[in-house]
Amino acid sequence: MKALLDESVPRQLAKLFTIPFEVYPVQKMGWAGTENGQLIKIAADHQFDTLITVVRGFEFQQDVSNLPFAVIILFALTNRYNDLNPLVPEVISVLKSNPKRGIYHIRGWVSLDNEAIVIENQFESEFSKRFGNIPTGPTILVLNFDWIVLKITCWLLFSLLVIADWL
Repeated sequence: MKALLDESVPRQLAKLFTIPFEVYPVQKMGWAGTENGQLIKIAADHQFDTLITVVRGFEFQQDVSNLPFAVIILFALTNRYNDLNPLVPEVISVLKSNPKRGIYHIRGWVSLDNEAIVIENQFESEFSKRFGNIPTGPTILVLNFDWIVLKITCWLLFSLLVIADWL
């Protein structure tokens, strides 16, 4: 299976994929700077099976009803290698399932110790309700309880400060 890494995805991620996957960064193919619409056409002409990107709103920028292959969109805290690296096993899982044409979301927020919990199809049903018949594949949500606890703790502290100031 051939996959193309969009230029917004760190090139080093390609090294994490092993046989039977051939993963090529856009830069290595000589297509850097190519717009996504044109990139999809070129990749299809070169028999790529999947595009891996971090472009938010991809499904609203492209005509997803006519995608020639699967597009995997990664969502992490940042687009840096260290934040995207823990999502690679889920990307491999999607690739092993021989994904159909459409959009696949893999979302992840991980802490420094890379402990993660995977919850499948958490976002897809809500997405479908909101946007109708956009052909999307399953969404995989990778969360870390440390991140959630930190967020809740910050919210509670902020609330207490606001209440204390108000009194």
